[in-house]
Amino acid sequence: MRSAGVISGAVRFTDAEPAIGVPVELYREYFYRGRHGYSKAGRAVSDDRGAYRIYGLAPGNYYLVAAYAPPDRARACGSSSIRVRTGSPWRKRASSRRTSPPRRP
Repeated sequence: MRSAGVISGAVRFTDAEPAIGVPVELYREYFYRGRHGYSKAGRAVSDDRGAYRIYGLAPGNYYLVAAYAPPDRARACGSSSIRVRTGSPWRKRASSRRTSPPRRP
């Protein structure tokens, strides 16, 4: 039986409050016939504690994206590059980055 990896963590706002109901997506980079792209490898939604868990992953490098759309339609996104290994558990704390709301003409 082949072992599978798991990525879990928590999404939090800058004031350390849990981000509830935030979609968390995991992407894997690929190269095919000279083209470069990303394919979705998994998805989860944060629970009432801001926690998420994506399981059944093959070893490799992944990109994790958590995107929150507040009621005023501005976007706040955070992303992190993650490497999944088999055999030993480890943690990586994803850094978050806020973007300013889009400017209106």
